[in-house]
Amino acid sequence: MYGESNINKNPDYIYSFLVRKVSFLSRAILREGEYEKSFIQSLSWLFTLASKFDINLNEAFYKKFPDSCPYCLKSPCECVQTHKQPAGNLAAYAARHELNEKFLSLQNNNTLSRRAIDKAVININDIYPSNGAVWKIFGSFYHFSRIFEELGETQEAYSAVIKNSGNVSNLAEEIADVAAWIFSAWGIKCQKRSLGDAFKDYYLDGCPVCKKNVCECDSYSARSESMATEKDLEQIKKQLNELSLLLDDKSAEISELVKSIEDAMQANTTLDAKRAVTQTDGFLKKTQSAIESGTTTVENTAKIATALTTIIAFIDKIKDGWLN
Repeated sequence: MYGESNINKNPDYIYSFLVRKVSFLSRAILREGEYEKSFIQSLSWLFTLASKFDINLNEAFYKKFPDSCPYCLKSPCECVQTHKQPAGNLAAYAARHELNEKFLSLQNNNTLSRRAIDKAVININDIYPSNGAVWKIFGSFYHFSRIFEELGETQEAYSAVIKNSGNVSNLAEEIADVAAWIFSAWGIKCQKRSLGDAFKDYYLDGCPVCKKNVCECDSYSARSESMATEKDLEQIKKQLNELSLLLDDKSAEISELVKSIEDAMQANTTLDAKRAVTQTDGFLKKTQSAIESGTTTVENTAKIATALTTIIAFIDKIKDGWLN
């Protein structure tokens, strides 16, 4: 789907979208937004970065996590007891050898090639069950602090490869770490949902933006997710004007809101758009509450209620994607 369009994209372009999507994933989880979509987008860009350097991420993941923690060599992890040292006081070289043997065992008996992405999710959460406990107590903050730490190390690693001062194996390990933390987050947040099925559903109709099986999107053409577009503001303006015809006693207030929306469109800044939309949202919800509670007397109550519900839902969808 994206092979042809990604050929000429440089690593920095791919990495910038990876960071963008992970940041939106963090926000979506904190606000209970559309986090499933953000998981798929984040992993898709991570897979793209791996492919850019001819890294087989399936192999890289299991080389780092061959059904055990790479530090204590145990599953579940016992690093709290061993202080991130191999259990049994193994020498560093012996621990490295044991990890490699575990990986080769998976690779040689064809177990590795048959493992689907959901197995990786199970694998990482079996190794680190404490991640779920930390999430339950402190939320997703720790997870995403670690993901962004690993993303920084990933950028450093691929920069070294480009400068011929680093090796691809180190980059593969860093990308595997990012994948592991995202897999862990999925397993905790979406316990009953197959990650593989989520991928299939997301790309069922081809590229979600251009709807083609072979993507035809131009660079930087992804859908806006953190701001109200001119098209969004125009739609809000239209709905306000329609509402004004139904609420004669509120026409002056609605007129002022329309002026604010028009001003935001002219200013063309996120701050102005947020201010105007937030003010509009407050007015609409206050009016809706008054109608529902019967504290205001208006005609065509049902029609007004429907109009209010429609525009509020539209604004809520916009606001759900906003960054603070």
